[in-house]
Amino acid sequence: MHTQDAPKPCHSSIDLQIAVLRHLPTPVVVLSPSPHRTVVFANRAAERLLGWSDPPQTQELEILGRTPSDLRIKLLYNRVWKTGLDQVVASREDDPKDESFEKETGRASSRRDADVAILNEKLAFKEKHYRMLIAPLTAHDGVRYILSMEKHPEIGRKAMNDDGIHLDISTTTPHQHQQ
Repeated sequence: MHTQDAPKPCHSSIDLQIAVLRHLPTPVVVLSPSPHRTVVFANRAAERLLGWSDPPQTQELEILGRTPSDLRIKLLYNRVWKTGLDQVVASREDDPKDESFEKETGRASSRRDADVAILNEKLAFKEKHYRMLIAPLTAHDGVRYILSMEKHPEIGRKAMNDDGIHLDISTTTPHQHQQ
């Protein structure tokens, strides 16, 4: 008599979680701990947004190992990546923003928002501005940074140039913004 084994799952739990994250429509990038803070993970939405192909055509186009500045993600309002990420870590104990996370894990969360411009020349002007959520994640080797991006909520009403200056898009054209 032939016995049937229980069906084996296609993916282990962690494989399934990674696959879901990889295919999310929200761009997500994970940075390594200090001092390098380079990309260790980017989902497909982030790769498309930042102008990378999947799989990369050459080693030069590899997104992993690059900094946010290398990827042409610009913090607006004269902010600097190193300082901004340092502030996220420093404020971790001072001002927890996610009470449910703290209750579940016993650790404070210091998620922070930042306005960014994606300097990908293939994107239209109105597609370049995002609100980025920066969330630190403590791992055994240091604090990693999860960066998730969503369209900037004010782009429909007003736009910003790459220096964070608000522009009235009803009186200027995209060509004028690029000059």
